Amino acid sequence: MKVFISWSGERGKKIGEAFRGWLPDVLQSVQPFYSPDIEKGQRWSAEIEQNLKECQVGIICVTPESMTSPWLMFESGAISNAKLNRVCPLLFQVESTQLTGPLSQFQATPYSVEEVRKLIQSINGFSTAPLTDAQTERTFERWWPELDKLISAALKDPILSNKPSRRSLEDLVQETLSTVRTLANTSRDEDSINHWIVLFRAMLDLGIAMERIAESNIDFQDKSVQMLQTTIHHLRLTLNLAQPKIAKAGSYKELQVEAKSLMAKLESSLEMLEIPF
Repeated sequence: MKVFISWSGERGKKIGEAFRGWLPDVLQSVQPFYSPDIEKGQRWSAEIEQNLKECQVGIICVTPESMTSPWLMFESGAISNAKLNRVCPLLFQVESTQLTGPLSQFQATPYSVEEVRKLIQSINGFSTAPLTDAQTERTFERWWPELDKLISAALKDPILSNKPSRRSLEDLVQETLSTVRTLANTSRDEDSINHWIVLFRAMLDLGIAMERIAESNIDFQDKSVQMLQTTIHHLRLTLNLAQPKIAKAGSYKELQVEAKSLMAKLESSLEMLEIPF
């Protein structure tokens, strides 16, 4: 039986790795699917879609760094569409009220021994060769300390635990653009919702960035430069996301020319603003 493990960020990766190694020790019939298992060169969206069809249970590892990650939003949307028997978002130092997008539709629970115990019991119930309740309890008690040790280490790591509440604009742009390019490789109708979830997140990030700039104590000239930079970055993201969806439209070429012209004008305006006087 396959179990899908979703994660994002360095701390989420450590947590996902811990579950991938631990689950087969507790339930030998479980075969975890974990994003890094995808071979280089394979299309991530296609590989994820195929594995979701074979999975019965999904585990979403949510950390403070990943709860607004475009990639985690994408995978969560895909998991939602797949209609698995059980989806369990486990929260690590995150409150359920903080969740947005596809994550908010699931019954999320804080990471704890009792919640993981329930998860194991649930997974065992979907197995074609389930263990007895007594066997499940024994194996869980035997292996739980090992999982908890790995999770605790990831949560306490001074490097991984730095909460990037104010991620740089460049980081946000690169992560979102990476997800956009993944989505752009497919034109399947079922991926549309994930496409627009990323667009929605990008627009929220634009608003958040603008608010931070407006509230900053820098002078008017610097605010103007930062706001224009932010606008250009997010406009580029939006155009990249919309492009594969309108490529077949009759007006596509005209719109493409108009977009390139606008970007050139904005870049020129930015260069003028950044010239020191």
